[in-house]
Formats: sequence, structure tokens, C-alpha cells
Amino acid sequence: EYQVLCHGWLTRHEITVGVFWLGGLPSTCGSGRPSKTIVQQQSHLQHPEMNSLSQLSMRLVTGRKHQIRCHLAHVGHPVVSDMVYQSLATCQMDLVKHADNC
Repeated sequence: EYQVLCHGWLTRHEITVGVFWLGGLPSTCGSGRPSKTIVQQQSHLQHPEMNSLSQLSMRLVTGRKHQIRCHLAHVGHPVVSDMVYQSLATCQMDLVKHADNC
């Protein structure tokens, strides 16, 4: 089980979507091998200088490379401070606000 902080208020209980990984490149979702992640919301947070955040417990049913990061980005809730699976602007904001976590 993994503890994750992501952007937005995630309300899903599972994410099921294919994950494709090609060598040293980031994984892509929507195609590839079937994969499933079980999501349990721990809390929803409102950061004073950022948008809302969700603290999650996540359990992999399948084990694909970058599965959690790929799944959360695919449903529009990227992991905080993820330099690969979120927009450059969001990542830069995360690095300013959460530099001690990187």
C-alpha cells in the first residue's frame, strides 16, 4: 500500500486503465497492458496557497511501471511534485511550495 498526495479532490475508489511503458520514456495510459489501482481517500485538504489536495492510500492490483503516477495523471489528479506526469506550470508551483519534499 502506498500513501500519495495528489492535486484535486479525488472521489474514485478504483482506477482501471491500460498502462504502456516503452523503455526509458514515461508510461502512457489508455493503451497497453490492463492495470488496476484501488484508491482509498484518507483526507481532502485545502492548501492556503494552492488548490485542493487529496491524501490517498493506494493499492496496486497489477504492478506496472509508474502505474500510480500514470493513473492519477490520466484521471486529472497528478501526484504533487511529479516532474514527469503533470504540466510544467503545476510542477513549478509544486516545487516552490513543496521544495522540501522533492
